[in-house]
Order: sequence, then structure tokens, then C-alpha cells
Amino acid sequence: MDVTFVDEHPHQKARPFLDDVLSKGTERIMIACAFCTGAGVALLQRHLAQLRRPGSCLVVSSEPPTDMLAVNELAKAAPDRVWVHSTGRLPQEKKVGGALMHSKVFYAEAPEKCWLWVGSHNLTARATEGANLEAALMLSGHPNEAPFVAARAHIQACRQESSRAPIEVPPPPEGDSVDIVIVHAETAVLPTAAPVWHAQLGLASAEYDWLLKPPADVRLHLYHPGALKSGWQTATPWASYQGTLTGLNFTEIHPTDPGGPAQWDSRYYSITDNGTALWFAEKPLPSVGIVTQALINIQGSAEPDEAFLSARPKTETRDDVRDFVLGEVDPDLIRFFTRESVPDGKLVYELRRRGDPNWIVPLEDLRPRDRRMLESEADVMHIPMKQMQFEDGERRRHPLIMRAKFRWRKRGVVRRADRKQFDLRVWHRFLACGRRPPTPDPGAQALCKIDRRAFMIPVHSATAQPAPSALRDYACSRRGPISVDPSGVSPR
Repeated sequence: MDVTFVDEHPHQKARPFLDDVLSKGTERIMIACAFCTGAGVALLQRHLAQLRRPGSCLVVSSEPPTDMLAVNELAKAAPDRVWVHSTGRLPQEKKVGGALMHSKVFYAEAPEKCWLWVGSHNLTARATEGANLEAALMLSGHPNEAPFVAARAHIQACRQESSRAPIEVPPPPEGDSVDIVIVHAETAVLPTAAPVWHAQLGLASAEYDWLLKPPADVRLHLYHPGALKSGWQTATPWASYQGTLTGLNFTEIHPTDPGGPAQWDSRYYSITDNGTALWFAEKPLPSVGIVTQALINIQGSAEPDEAFLSARPKTETRDDVRDFVLGEVDPDLIRFFTRESVPDGKLVYELRRRGDPNWIVPLEDLRPRDRRMLESEADVMHIPMKQMQFEDGERRRHPLIMRAKFRWRKRGVVRRADRKQFDLRVWHRFLACGRRPPTPDPGAQALCKIDRRAFMIPVHSATAQPAPSALRDYACSRRGPISVDPSGVSPR
């Protein structure tokens, strides 16, 4: 084993030495370095091939002066190889701060040979270009020799306390904020009146008044008798309508705000609860038993397969936080730590690892097909989905009435990259959230919408961009130029 001290001149540039060590890591490189600025990322860009090798890793602290934007970009270029250590709440040294991952260990391995750099240098321009006064030891030998085994174990221990980069929160499912009351009802006969026509919704309970406060848009879905026995999610609408909720009235039997039954002059349909489902019919509301009346104006037909949610989806990341006792603190140094850091004279260390992001979605608001589509989109982006938990207090959710606050923009069925199709828009969403997009197979096609029609267009396996020849062919067929945008392919 050879050992070299770097350097007798404390202002000696370290970059040539580091470049030489890292370039030799044809098997792998392993680095645990406290701070990494943009200059450090620029240095490591030369060694991306080594960093991408199996078994390679880079561990840095998230504390300043680390440039997290630059580190995240490096992590995208070397997926699953860059890790970030976060400072926990404990221990705290008074007037100093929390504990850090403060190592500066660089290891490079080739067959039957390895190199180890241990010193004071961070991955910053000041450290590597000779501005700082720095020092290091450089060792070379066989990977099985004790110092190299210990160095690898040290870097692995730092990695195990860290979180995989990029440290970014992926966006939630895309969609629009809305305020729409959605009503599902059975009927024996579809309405014959031409829009605009009106319907009165009458409920025998005040528990759902919060769902019916005007003004709001409305979607009314009508089904064959008995279709809602197992819930609207598994039923297919017979007809769908859109309109507005324009009025709400409390009758004399309302438990908190008694009034009187509303008398509207125009011709109305009615929607009432028949005990098993809401029932739509061409008749007035019953004169007894109705607590709340709502007036709906229907203005035209609606799409039967829109996907609405009662709350906007969100992305949630929960850190994994654990406390460990590291051991006894020297009695003369206890006073330099906060009291919480040294209970009974023992040093407490808080380990904080960033949890994986999850999409929190009210999944019960989706039809099975829409739920599978959303799960497919989450799956291809490697984001687990969880059911949103509601804390409405005394607010009850009606099984056939929903106050929607979000309309999900459906993407179609997303297929993994090992299939012959995938949604081009999902590929762009990978880039938006800092994840490496899947590589399509040779001959794969992207599902694109053009002039509201779906087309399968061949894409390049390397870039997932539509093949120019396919675009030219389509442009000729429609006698006009077309352009590519993140939503697929659209006319100019």
C-alpha cells in the first residue's frame, strides 16, 4: 500500500489529484463529501461514466454551501447514485448548530487496484483550486486491504443515513379547480323537454345541505332503473346533462333553519330519494317529508366520462425520523450541548431521511377505469398513491351527490416503456419532476391527440420525440405545418 501526503504547500490545487483518482475508478467510485457547490458538480461531470457504474455513489450534506439545484441536476444525470444527508434536530451544540455529515472521503476502484483520498477538501472551487489551505492523504493498494474496506463501509454508512436525490417534490395529477355538484339518479324515462329545463332536488335530511349551496355548476347523470344498486362508480350513465344550481330552500321541517316549501311556477322534473337510490321523474316533489329543496337548471348535454374529485390531489412527503443514543458525553463538554441533546449525559442523535413522495387522492370518487388510468400514470412515474382522508367533522358524504372541487385531466391508459405504446405527455412529466423518463422500445409509438383525434406516431427510442418523417407525413396529409408541445402533437 502506498501513501502520499497532499501537499507540503497548503495552497496546492487539489483538482488534478482528484481528477486522476476518480478517472481510475473503472469499476466504481464512492464519495462522501460534506459540501458540494456548483463547482463540485462541474468537477464530477467529468466522471459521470464512473458515477453511473453499479456500486457507485455520492453522498453530500444538504446544508449550505451545498448547491441543491446543481446536485439535483447531477442526480438526474446519474439516477440512483446521488444521496443527500439532512441535518436532524438533535444534537444541537449551543451557538453552533446541528450535527453534519462532515466526511471528505473519495474512493475509486479498478480490478485489483483502488485509490483513496481522505482530507479536508470539500467539493467547492475554493477547496479544489487552492484558495483554501487544505491537506489530504492519498492511498493506493488492493481493495481487500483494511483501510479500503473501512473506507467503503464508512461511505456506505453515510449513504444509509441519507435520502436519494433529486430532492424534489413531483407535481400532483394535472387538472382544473372547479365547483360542480354532481348528481346520480335513476329514471324510467329520459326527459323529453328541450333545454333549458328545470329539476327540483328534494332530500329528507339536512345532513347534505353543505353539498347544495348555490351558486355552482351541475352535472346530472341519469341511469336505468336498478343501475345504482352497487354505486354510481360501476354504473354506465344512460344520459348526462350539465347546468347550474341556482336555488336552495329549507322547508318548515328543517331542524335548524325552518322555512316553507318553495313554489316555483315553471314546469319541473323532480329528483327524490326512493329508499334505494335517487329517482328522477316528470312530477312535482312530494308535499311532505322534504327538508331541503334545490333548484337545478339544465342547459344541455354533458360528457358522461368526466373525472371529478371532491378535493384537489396533493403530493405528500413524510420524513422518516428516528432518535438514537450515540453514547456518553465527556462531563466537561455536556454544558456545550442543549439540554434536550444530552438527557442523562448521553448524546441523542436524530436521524432524518426523506420519505418517498405519495399522491394523496380521493380515490373513491373515481370510476374503476379512471382509477386504473390514474394508478397507471402514478406507476410509470414510480409514485405510490394513497387514499385521501377527510376530516369534515359532522359533514356526511352522500353516496350519489358529490361537490367536486377538481377535474382531473385524463391522459389515457399509460403503458410502461417495455410495451409498444406510451403517452408522450407522461414522458415530459418525468422531466418536470426531475425523474429519468422511461426509454421506449425501438419502433415504439406515442399516443398523440391532433384536432381531437388520437394518432399513434412513431418516436425515437433515444429521445421519445415524434419521428420527423411521421410528422412530415401527417403535415402533408393535413396540408399544414404541425409542432410538438408537452401535450403531444398539435396544429400550429
